[in-house]
Amino acid sequence: ILLGGRWHRLWGPESGPEGSQRWLQQFDQAAREVPQEVQTALTRLRHWLWSRLRPEEVKRRRQRLMRQMKEVQKTLRHVEQTLPEGAKRRLAANRTALVVAADAQEVNEIFGAIIGKEPEEPLSAFVQPMRDAAGQQFHLLVLDGGDDLRSAKEIHLHELAHLVDYAPGFPALSGLREWRRVIEEEREQIIRWTASIDIPRELLASALSYLWANPQDRPRFLKLPRSVEFFRRHGLI
Repeated sequence: ILLGGRWHRLWGPESGPEGSQRWLQQFDQAAREVPQEVQTALTRLRHWLWSRLRPEEVKRRRQRLMRQMKEVQKTLRHVEQTLPEGAKRRLAANRTALVVAADAQEVNEIFGAIIGKEPEEPLSAFVQPMRDAAGQQFHLLVLDGGDDLRSAKEIHLHELAHLVDYAPGFPALSGLREWRRVIEEEREQIIRWTASIDIPRELLASALSYLWANPQDRPRFLKLPRSVEFFRRHGLI
């Protein structure tokens, strides 16, 4: 995660209690350089991290998470290569800090540590806008490294669709009147096929990631004509 212009690993220190203390001091120093509005979230995250650090578990946990991180990064690179150029341009405009959690429970604990409350529904991944020490926005992308990565493809695509939607320098797609008109007509179909939450940004991410993940499903494409037209106009499918 990028804090104070420096990268820090969230899975813990190199070794032992002294390493734990030194690492947390570095984390605190970086956190102090972050704007005030983000410090409260980082303080919660520090307390959560401290509660998770057990010296006897550090080495095994670190090795496992490093393997998971490599696998998730490999999967994301493969998924991104399949996306249209319009989506790639939007993704390239983002600055994203990737955190790979050990399992789904940890995804939800990280959410609670950063946001200060439990998610309304259990999460398997999430994207959270944050700001660095210079006040520049970046996105914290938290994924479940314990997932079967083959079955997690659509989850990863869903989170990438959020990054496409939020891309700096581009209009937020889910905030466009054009998208609001689309979902007035196709909301029920999107929810039926994707179990999406009924809010514009989730409907967009659910519909777009479904179309990315199932390019061969032409019959359903034909039943979402307004969504397909909208995404094609923006170079996303």
